[in-house]
Amino acid sequence: MTTPPFTNANIIYNLNPHAKIIIILRNPISRLYSDYIYFNKRIANAADFHSRVMSMIGSLTSCLKIHSLCYCAYFLDYTVKIQIGIYHIYIEDFMRVFPKDQIKILKLEAFSKNKHKAMADIFSFLGTRLPSTSLMEKIAGRTEANTNFKRKAEVGEMWPQTYKLLYKFYKPFNDQLVKLLGNRFNYN
Repeated sequence: MTTPPFTNANIIYNLNPHAKIIIILRNPISRLYSDYIYFNKRIANAADFHSRVMSMIGSLTSCLKIHSLCYCAYFLDYTVKIQIGIYHIYIEDFMRVFPKDQIKILKLEAFSKNKHKAMADIFSFLGTRLPSTSLMEKIAGRTEANTNFKRKAEVGEMWPQTYKLLYKFYKPFNDQLVKLLGNRFNYN
């Protein structure tokens, strides 16, 4: 099997072909480190993260010598979820199944900078009326959950060499994302 027989997009479409899909992307490097810190509470540290990243890049590189990117992203077992940041693969799955007007893609960084505008765009996309100003304030002003700020302070920043390694790794995939969605989604 070189590709999954069905994806989440297929499942959602079969349950509701009129579903509206909202995808929020985050810089894949910061997403990966945050995910690592969150799911490895007892052992998280920059050295372990670096080691896992090197191992996963090696595994993916080996996988790509004999399999497709889609196969490696879906079927390889990862100790850090490096494959999730290869966004264009998963977005293409949804674009193959759903009409473009049923898909809304946002950048987390832009969402966080202007929650009111982002929420207004989301309500418009969903075809619902905007909530009252007070409710919108309550929604947009809500404290962010699962931010990892405390854990990240305990663990520390990722090593600069790990960042460089991940930047080099994600660059061609980020280039594919730009081709798919435009320069607004350029993480390079």
